Amino acid sequence: MLLRELTARLGDLVGCVIGEIAEDAQALRVTVPERADDLTAGDLVLLPPGVAPDALEGWVVAAGERRAAAVAVKTDGPAPAVSPVPVLLLDPAAGWHAALQRITLSVEAGAASADEDPVADLFELAEATARAVGGATAIMDDYARIVAYSSRPEDPIDDIRRDGILGRRVPSRMIAPHSEVRTWPAGAVRRVESPGTIARLVTPVRVGDKFLGSIWVVREDDADHERRAALVAAGRIAALHLMRASATRAGGAWRVNQSFVQARLLGGDAGPSGADGEVVVLAAVPRGDLAGEEEIVREQVASVMSLLVGAWPGGGCAVVDGVVHALLPVAADGGDAAALARAVVSRVADGIRQEVAVGISDPTADAPAARAQSLAAARWQAARGRGVAAYADVQTALVLERAGEALVAADALLPVAAELRRHDREQGVETVATLLAYLEHGANVAAAAAALRLHGNTLRYRLRRIADRFGIDIDDADTRLALWMSLRLGPRD
Repeated sequence: MLLRELTARLGDLVGCVIGEIAEDAQALRVTVPERADDLTAGDLVLLPPGVAPDALEGWVVAAGERRAAAVAVKTDGPAPAVSPVPVLLLDPAAGWHAALQRITLSVEAGAASADEDPVADLFELAEATARAVGGATAIMDDYARIVAYSSRPEDPIDDIRRDGILGRRVPSRMIAPHSEVRTWPAGAVRRVESPGTIARLVTPVRVGDKFLGSIWVVREDDADHERRAALVAAGRIAALHLMRASATRAGGAWRVNQSFVQARLLGGDAGPSGADGEVVVLAAVPRGDLAGEEEIVREQVASVMSLLVGAWPGGGCAVVDGVVHALLPVAADGGDAAALARAVVSRVADGIRQEVAVGISDPTADAPAARAQSLAAARWQAARGRGVAAYADVQTALVLERAGEALVAADALLPVAAELRRHDREQGVETVATLLAYLEHGANVAAAAAALRLHGNTLRYRLRRIADRFGIDIDDADTRLALWMSLRLGPRD
């Protein structure tokens, strides 16, 4: 597995990297050595905890001499002074055994041969689990997708299982229980009951602190210790297959490159997922009350977006500040970012029954600025309905919206604006609409009267009445400007 991809996959387990990682550097296996002679070319050398600083430096030198891929260590001491190979400093808070398991599975998943089919293995596992535990089995990934299921005709099923298999996703009424499983520890087996359905035995699939998915077995009655143990064992086996499945483009390519995309969006150097140059950024914002399901909805949206972005040369996805973004290098053939954004909205609605708004930035080499543009456009659209909004199309509306927010925050609105609105509510008249028409037509009585479907003299009479009653000098240009800002940009209530 490419060392760059491995560090991206390990995410926050790797606190920082000392030394340069070559583009073609690969980790072929994980070695926990007892002596320097144990090291071979391509090893990811995982040192046990508590290595003294001078011993650590010796291991790094030995790794370089034997052409190991890198050294990974959990240490509270100083970083080595020399680094002939990259040194991965692991999060001091991470458990060492959990780190060993997570790193080993990641490297094994990357080393799996191209002709292996992890999805086929998962279907075989589902069948074996159904036989061992005694019930129809489904294996979910961490995006609430059903990736494999058993097919024994003698197993009882219900509408939830039928709908889930047909849609290949957890039905919406079961999203909450599925989200809860994410918090369970590895090895837990619990019974999940829901009105109108057959109860399930469920176990999470985890590698260390990383949730990969879950296994659900339909059972009308509880299971004995032996069957529960078989379900726990199935969870351990499923972990490796789900790791391998996530290494494919369809399973989660966005995980591999999201650290590089994230770095670019935050102003860092471009990585493999995007060369320097102009980019377009998309932001996807869910709509409605997510009722505590923000995390799972975000991952489902990320899954959909990553699949669609996978066809864009050099494109990638990442989550920044809880929002799913896509980074799209501007293609020579002028790829259609708007069409891709519309596809995201449609696929998310059809696939996970969730409405989203997607914002599109202007093409620019400033990725952080593009991220801000896309997010502003997405939030603007989300306040109005699902769909797509290009920043270029809503920029004027956004400027006015922000100006209004600034005026309210600074308490800089004319008090007469609130008085006019109150008068309209109490009297059932349209004083504000009359003034806005006049102001927005540049004090042109003829144009404003036509817009209001009034005679010009009627409008002049109304304006004089308003000016006299509320003490407004509508002949003064500055007064007209301040009044327009207060009426147009201020609160409508």
